[in-house]
Amino acid sequence: MTTANQGRVRVDRSAVQVGKPLPFSVYDHRGHLVMRAGYVLTREAQLDRLLELGMFQDPDPAREATANRDRKNVRQARGRPIERLEDLQWQVGRVLDQLVAGDGNPETMTHRVVPELTDLSAACPDALIGYIHQEREAPYGHTHALNVAGLVLLLGRSMGFEPSTLKASAAAALTGNIGMADLQNVLLLQSDPVTAEQRREIQSHPETSAQMLEDAGVVDSAWLRVVREHHERCDGSGYPRGIGETAIHPGARLVAVADRYSASISPRQYRPQMSSQEALREMFADHNETAQCPYDREVLAALIKLLGVYPPGTRVRLASGEYAIVVKRGASKSTAPRVAAYADRNGAPYSGGPLVRDTRDPDYNVRGIAETPPPLPCPLAAFWV
Repeated sequence: MTTANQGRVRVDRSAVQVGKPLPFSVYDHRGHLVMRAGYVLTREAQLDRLLELGMFQDPDPAREATANRDRKNVRQARGRPIERLEDLQWQVGRVLDQLVAGDGNPETMTHRVVPELTDLSAACPDALIGYIHQEREAPYGHTHALNVAGLVLLLGRSMGFEPSTLKASAAAALTGNIGMADLQNVLLLQSDPVTAEQRREIQSHPETSAQMLEDAGVVDSAWLRVVREHHERCDGSGYPRGIGETAIHPGARLVAVADRYSASISPRQYRPQMSSQEALREMFADHNETAQCPYDREVLAALIKLLGVYPPGTRVRLASGEYAIVVKRGASKSTAPRVAAYADRNGAPYSGGPLVRDTRDPDYNVRGIAETPPPLPCPLAAFWV
């Protein structure tokens, strides 16, 4: 058992039944939440694979109840930007789980989640970008959905997209993977190459997701089209239909870039979390000057401009040796970002809270990304007020 799962025990098969709600939350070998209590596994093969890869539970109901109570308190607080985002993360997870189970209301996304996320993307873009770049205690499918929707809204606004297109695209970003929700959890833990059956499910999930949304009452044609086309590629290499750039909905081209970036900065069983620079470098490595780019070049350029060299949420080392987190982008490419130092050069946390540093000062210049940063000593909300 890893240190991350200290205090947790491996799940026994007899404790989980396919078709019935999980009686406890499930964590992976690193201590990351994979499925909350109440999630319903739908296939024996899925359960077999998850057990093989390692599933852990917290044997202390009181500790899990305390964590649930803390999350409820955050939802009720709804004050600072990060607290509002935590509230949204919970709402997204609840609605997605309900949609997968066949009893959710997708309009909750357009009536509650998208308007709130739209407001945050306009009023607190740095906090939203910072939140996107953090590992969070929620299942990957839930965090990825919110990440992609947030990036879609930020990118679309910077590119002058119409509000109606952004609303449909954000809704599609939130719901585009409900057709492979079970498989997402398996792939998160899987280090082996995908099987032929998994590949078929992956390539059919845009249509499956759209059909599930239609069955749940969605009639917005733009929303459904973006879901169906969010894995199509400008060079025709995408799926499920292999259509080219001019045939792909502009919102789907936004989602495609945001989806790939969010997936790249999320850790996997077979690799650690990528930095923003590594993720962007990998996306550009998918093409060269003589080949057509799989992604919309204008959207890629907008993403680079949006994030900057050190996006908010990035852990960095300063010239002083201190560990800091970027909290605000510079006004331009040549402008130094605003950071908050939270630990000294030895990794010892500052007990009085984060200290704002002026990175224009030679003593506090950003020297680079922190390779093994110490954990944050205070809640993430303390960095964006």
